[in-house]
Amino acid sequence: MRTMTQGAFFPMCIDAAHENEGTPVRFNAIYLGFRVEVDELAVQHGVTKASDFGRVYELILASPAMRSSRVRVEGVEDMETLRYERRF
Repeated sequence: MRTMTQGAFFPMCIDAAHENEGTPVRFNAIYLGFRVEVDELAVQHGVTKASDFGRVYELILASPAMRSSRVRVEGVEDMETLRYERRF
């Protein structure tokens, strides 16, 4: 798995959001405050399952006005009601 530093991630988000403005493509960044793993490993490690985290994507897709936003998922409780702000 490759990781990206926040210093590189931020400009990429800004560019992607601007490039897709006015198109059907929506670019949103999720700031995640806890560990999510593939279901089988999540059970072994006692962390959030990817299938449960999928609820966040469902909520984003159900909100067509949400675009070029920063979504904050800092705790498991944030997977039910999205907290976001337009940032890019």
